[in-house]
Amino acid sequence: MANFDTYAKRLRKWEGTTYAEVPFDKGGPTNSGVTLATFQQFFGADKTKEDLKKMTQEQWRTVMKGGFWDKCKGDSIRNQSVAEIFVDWCINAGIGKIKNVQKILRVDADGIVGPKTLAALNSCNQKVLHYRIKRARLEHYFSCVDGSREVDIYSSNPTGNLSFIDGWINRTADFQYK
Repeated sequence: MANFDTYAKRLRKWEGTTYAEVPFDKGGPTNSGVTLATFQQFFGADKTKEDLKKMTQEQWRTVMKGGFWDKCKGDSIRNQSVAEIFVDWCINAGIGKIKNVQKILRVDADGIVGPKTLAALNSCNQKVLHYRIKRARLEHYFSCVDGSREVDIYSSNPTGNLSFIDGWINRTADFQYK
């Protein structure tokens, strides 16, 4: 079965260990991949940017494991590569991406990883599933910039989603099936 601690090393590579406020990032203030809104969901609506800046390793783990890995039932997914590319998509693009994976699996896209979703995840060809998730992630990211009204692709200083596309592509490419 897949293991969060194995994945956490890769997650740290992509999410980093620092606080950032990028003006055009819809996620808002972020520390190590945890947005202020997500931090507040876990630790209280009264939490501020200053609290987020001081986030502990234990708090980071609580959010990433409890808020994403556990919601995706990572510990019950038999293949580490599949668990990682699936959970990482949810971290990078929102927990709603569970529905996208359910559509790939052709199960009811209810956004909850239950027994039917787990059975489908674990019984299909793992390598094929891994690459289907990878392709769906890339299609999603390109859809975020193609035709976007927020992005002027002809600008000498593009903002918004276009500035993230290279990172999204590289992050997705980093997931190889094993």
